[in-house]
Amino acid sequence: MRWDKKDIPHKGWTEIGMEDLGEEAEFGEDIEYERCEMCGNEKIRYVHIMTHPEFPGELRVGCICACHMTDDYENPEERERDLKNRVQRKKNFMKKEWRQVVRTGNFTLQSCVANTAQAGVFATQENGGGIIMGKRSLILTQRD
Repeated sequence: MRWDKKDIPHKGWTEIGMEDLGEEAEFGEDIEYERCEMCGNEKIRYVHIMTHPEFPGELRVGCICACHMTDDYENPEERERDLKNRVQRKKNFMKKEWRQVVRTGNFTLQSCVANTAQAGVFATQENGGGIIMGKRSLILTQRD
């Protein structure tokens, strides 16, 4: 634990990044948690990476320690919540049922429901592909 060490600054830290140790884990797989380098908490999944001008290197800490170290009690929690939401949205999206349209070769999302006002092209890519949302489908197009 470093909170009790006098040579390590307690305030004035900057968060330079965050990491989800379980982002790639499938349901039921074990996650290799880390230990907070400030308080010693043994099960840190969302690691806040901290730096300080008077400390060489970085510290990998949990959300509560990140709040205390930055003296900011809103942003570290908000960033962690945003990361959790982004990971969950990605997992949910990948679980959706897709089918390939035989005639065009495009993939269509089975469970997407949109109203007619939202139908149209939402995004295109440089290669000419894109996403087309119809009344009851989402189509990913691709061109070579």
